Amino acid sequence: AGSRTNFMYIEMLLEMGFDIVFLSENFLELEPYTTELRQMGVEVLVGDWYRENWQQWIRENGRTIDYAFLHKADPAAFFLPSIRQYSSAAIIYQCHDLHYLRLQRKAEIERDETIRVEAVEYEQKESFLFSNSDVLLTFSEAEEKVIKQRFPDKPVFTVPLFFYREKASPETDFSKRHDLVFVGACAHSPNRDAVAWFCNEVLPQIQGSIPDIAINVVGAEPPGEITALQSPSIKILGRVSDEQLNTLYNSTRIMVVPLRFGAGVKGKVIEAMHNGLPLVSTSIGLEGITGVGDIYPSRDTAEEFAAELVSLYQDDDRLQVLSLRGAQFVEHNFGLNNTVERMTEVLELGKRLAAKRVEIEGFDPDMISNAAGDGGVSSSQDQLHHKLHGQQHRLDELQQKLDLREKQIEEILTSTSWKLSAPVRWIKQRLLDLKNRSSD
Repeated sequence: AGSRTNFMYIEMLLEMGFDIVFLSENFLELEPYTTELRQMGVEVLVGDWYRENWQQWIRENGRTIDYAFLHKADPAAFFLPSIRQYSSAAIIYQCHDLHYLRLQRKAEIERDETIRVEAVEYEQKESFLFSNSDVLLTFSEAEEKVIKQRFPDKPVFTVPLFFYREKASPETDFSKRHDLVFVGACAHSPNRDAVAWFCNEVLPQIQGSIPDIAINVVGAEPPGEITALQSPSIKILGRVSDEQLNTLYNSTRIMVVPLRFGAGVKGKVIEAMHNGLPLVSTSIGLEGITGVGDIYPSRDTAEEFAAELVSLYQDDDRLQVLSLRGAQFVEHNFGLNNTVERMTEVLELGKRLAAKRVEIEGFDPDMISNAAGDGGVSSSQDQLHHKLHGQQHRLDELQQKLDLREKQIEEILTSTSWKLSAPVRWIKQRLLDLKNRSSD
């Protein structure tokens, strides 16, 4: 949802007449996305040179940057200090969700003190971002209130997560539809927990009334604990194309949103309603979307969720009514024209506030340009600091990938499937034999 949102905003800003430079957190050239952005007219800063010299690029181009549009806590905190130092750009931070709030809720569900500590760290990081940005954006009206309470002097806007050019024309004949769908990357812990909870706690209760029902789980790179749920009634589809997803939207009866923790607005909810697909959701799934509760009351226990789904699944007339109401709700609240008007207001305010900030703090692009070229001591120190920061950032990424691979290997080794794990266990035993022989 986050990547799709960023893509929608890039498209919209291009149509508004902006020249856009895209600086990614990992500096990787990922296809087909990098090529598609370039074909749209976006300058994409990727590759080893930018990984090592991104700060130099900002120094040299700072005077040409009018707006810095930052997304998500980690990359924003990484780039923001240099943007403030070497440009007079209006800094707009788009909060995809309050990370600390999501982690707090996760810690409560899982009773994990380590996650609680991580939540405190993210709260500090997000406070830094909020304090040092000119305008703050959020997708959730609930989170807008939280941010305003903590930062009453900062302008905060709720903007659409997704927005659409044309209204949907949903197919409202549910007589030929069947089964359920869940959409969300299960590597994201709220989605992983949601699928596991639904399949283990909710689905068996539903099957008592609708024995032949099945759920389609869509989301890239599902972890082992999710793929292990695969069965005739639980179809783990992984990544699918847009065409395949649209087919599911038009052939299933209900979207399920069984999130027990999380934060921000859920793209799956908006997307389902846009496509005229009725849904059953927990309160976390509906959070932050004002008015959606008038269409869909939340169901937070396994018993309530199952009962609501069984009732709705067996009622074609109600499904049709909710399909139309959902599509109309999205048309009214998540349209392209409304988003353009909102962003125009945001950008104009950001420009005025940035000008005031620069007037107070001072900014001399010529001095910065000269400092970048004369190799002064302070410039060298800054470059060293940011280079070390960048290397640490890269090490963190590699460690995360290593942890994931180790987890996947452990899942294979402990698999109950002999066909899957026997070859690996054989290799492991041969390695142990070799080790013992060398010891002898």
